[in-house]
Amino acid sequence: MSSPHSAGQWGFKILLSWKQRQPRSVNKRKVLADALREVYRDDLAGLVDGNFKPKSRSTTTKAVIPQQEVTRQHTSSIVEPKTKYTARGVPPTGSGSDNPEDTDSEEGNSDDDSTKEFFEKWRNHDGVYINSSTPRGRCLIINNFKFEPEMRNRYGTEHDLNSLKDLFTKFKYTVTVKTDLTARDIKDTLNEESKQSMHDMYESFVLAILSHGTVDAVYGVDNETVPYKEIYNYFNGENCKSLIGKPKIIIIQACQGKDEDGGVVPDGGEVKQDDNVDASSPSPSDLMDEKDYPDGAQKSPTMADFFIATATTQDYVSWRNTQTGTWFIQALVHIYRKYAGKKDISAMSSKVNSLVASKTSTAGKKQIPDFRNRLRKKFYFFPGH
Repeated sequence: MSSPHSAGQWGFKILLSWKQRQPRSVNKRKVLADALREVYRDDLAGLVDGNFKPKSRSTTTKAVIPQQEVTRQHTSSIVEPKTKYTARGVPPTGSGSDNPEDTDSEEGNSDDDSTKEFFEKWRNHDGVYINSSTPRGRCLIINNFKFEPEMRNRYGTEHDLNSLKDLFTKFKYTVTVKTDLTARDIKDTLNEESKQSMHDMYESFVLAILSHGTVDAVYGVDNETVPYKEIYNYFNGENCKSLIGKPKIIIIQACQGKDEDGGVVPDGGEVKQDDNVDASSPSPSDLMDEKDYPDGAQKSPTMADFFIATATTQDYVSWRNTQTGTWFIQALVHIYRKYAGKKDISAMSSKVNSLVASKTSTAGKKQIPDFRNRLRKKFYFFPGH
C-alpha cells in the first residue's frame, strides 16, 4: 500500500495532468470546484474557489509557539483592534495584547490579481527576474517562541507563522518550518539550507525569521545572537552557488534595540526641490567609465539579488499583538495578498511602510519597517500562474 505521502504526490500528478489538458479558455478552478460540489465536498470546493476558510487555521500549525521580540502591547491590526500594551512587551494578564512586534490582522482580498496577459507580458522581460517554476522555490521559516527565562516568550507569533505559511504556499513555494532554535541551531539550519540541491531547479528563495532581536542581530532561544550579516552570507554568491542570479527574499521580524518611536508632528515647513540634490554627487557618466568594464566573463556582485525586509529600523523595537501577530508581518502579508498579482516587491514595500506607519499603540508609539533592495531587476511573485 502506498504511503500517505506518495498517495498525495500521485494525486498531485493527476491534478497537474488534468490541468495541462484543459483548454486555456476553461476556468479550471471553477470546473474543479463544481466537481467537488457534485460529490458533496463543499468544504474542499470552498477552498478551491477561495470562499471558505478552515476554522482553526490560525491555531493548528505545528509550531504554535508565541513570539516575543520585545514584548510590548500595542493595538494594531489592519483593522486597528483596541488592545492594551505593557511597557516591556508583556501583554496584560488574561488579555491579548500587542507587544513590540505587533501587526495587522485583516487579510487582503486577492492573491490571483495577476491576469494571464500581465504574466505573459512580464514573465520573460529582460528587466524582470524569471519566477515561473513550480514550485517557485523554497521558503524557510524559523519561528522562535519559547525562550530561556531571561527573555519572555513571544505570544502571538503563531499568527505570523500561519499567515506566512498560507501566503507562500499559495504563492507556490515549498514551505519548511523550524521552531525554537538556539543561535547554533539557526546557523546550522541556514548552512544546511544553503546546500539544498533543489535551489538549482527553482527560481527564487524566501527566508523568514521570527524572533527576539537586537541591533542587526536576532536571538536564538538560548539568548545568544546571530548577526544579520552572517544570515545573509549563507546565501551570497560565494556560499550558495545555486542561488547566484536568483532573487533571495529575506524577512526578519525582530526588534533592533529598545528605543520606542514616539512619532513626530509635521511643522508645516516645505522641503525645496534643491534640498534633495547633492551637488557633489557623481553624474551617471562618472559612474560608467569605460575602464570599469571587465573584458572577461560577466560576474555578479557577491551580495547581489537580495531583498531584505526588517520589521523596524536600527535601535528601535517592533510591536506584536498577542491575538493577531506583529504589525510588520501582518501588514506585509496583507499587502502581498492584495497586490502581488500586478506589483513588484519594491512597489509593495512602500505600501507595507505606509500601513505599518499608520498604526499607533495605546501608549502612542509608532513603527516603521526597513527595506534594503539589492535586486538588479524587478521581482514579481506571479501568484496564480
